[in-house]
Amino acid sequence: MRERTIMIFPKFNNMEIIDSMRKKYDPLADLVRPHITLVFPFHSDITDAELGSHIENAISGISPFSLHLAGIFKLFFH
Repeated sequence: MRERTIMIFPKFNNMEIIDSMRKKYDPLADLVRPHITLVFPFHSDITDAELGSHIENAISGISPFSLHLAGIFKLFFH
């Protein structure tokens, strides 16, 4: 059974700040580029194609939307 994680890789304007925080706090910073985890690790035997199809079906009919994240610096820089 394979361990999987579902992530999105958005474009960030402040990538250098994100990279410096990740290098300090995230042991996987050099292995995975900045991302947002949508589904944390799970085990599954389905194929990549089956998983992709499932995700496409699950989000069909959902329009794209913007996401604004604020306040994260208060956690790390206070």
